[in-house]
Amino acid sequence: MIPEHVRCHKQTELERAKATLLLATLPKSLPCRNKEMEEITTFVKGAICDDQCLGRCLYIHGVPGTGKI
Repeated sequence: MIPEHVRCHKQTELERAKATLLLATLPKSLPCRNKEMEEITTFVKGAICDDQCLGRCLYIHGVPGTGKI
């Protein structure tokens, strides 16, 4: 049985920040990613519609949870 003081513990700001920054935590939204989304969309549309994909590649990288699509 979990003691009452543990069940009712409110997280401190530091504990909330730590939980938010965990790699397993999914953000509710991806702010400030509009420019990146436009670049990716333009590249993909160009590769599909204009046959511009010959000799080109798109590499998206980053640690988990950083907003890769």
